Amino acid sequence: FAPPGRSSMTIEAGEQPVRAILIGGEPLGEHLLMWWNFVGRSHEEIVEYREAWMREIGVEEVGAGGDAAVRFGTFPEGEPAPLPAPALPNLRMTPRKR
Repeated sequence: FAPPGRSSMTIEAGEQPVRAILIGGEPLGEHLLMWWNFVGRSHEEIVEYREAWMREIGVEEVGAGGDAAVRFGTFPEGEPAPLPAPALPNLRMTPRKR
């Protein structure tokens, strides 16, 4: 964690190559729900994102699906197959409070 306003940051990964993503910016000022690889504002959004993911990778035909747009992008040739999302927990997810 680094506070907003930093103009630089040094990250060391060690001897082996690494792929990393660094996301930054001003805090969103709202409570978010995080589950597996999905971030949303509500339980319903997470359910929608999981359904779209599973449809796009061809693992399950779930939900109504109406929109055939690609939300998550494509995978490069020669890379391992995308992982299916685990089953949703048997409870209603709520955003974590700070």
